[in-house]
Amino acid sequence: MEKFEIELVRRDKVKVELDPEYFTEEWLEEFRQYFYDFFTLEECAEHIVYNVVHNNATEIEGFGIPLRDGERPYWIKDNQEVNEHINVIYNSYATEVEYE
Repeated sequence: MEKFEIELVRRDKVKVELDPEYFTEEWLEEFRQYFYDFFTLEECAEHIVYNVVHNNATEIEGFGIPLRDGERPYWIKDNQEVNEHINVIYNSYATEVEYE
């Protein structure tokens, strides 16, 4: 049996839309008390993207369930609440891959 060690570099393009009228400084201050030391919406967006892409998370602690491509995710139950102040735009098939 031949063994191959392959390094795969993957680039995903993801857009995150956050409602600044919902994610105010007061919201961030309260969020920091219970979750992470995020001071900007960009930090929140990076955290959301990491969880959606890397962890394949559908619900993100402290943020809830975000919209996907502007729609309620089809895989969640009717009684689950969606955070309509977050929209993740991501196509997992539009990924660039390089082998080194």
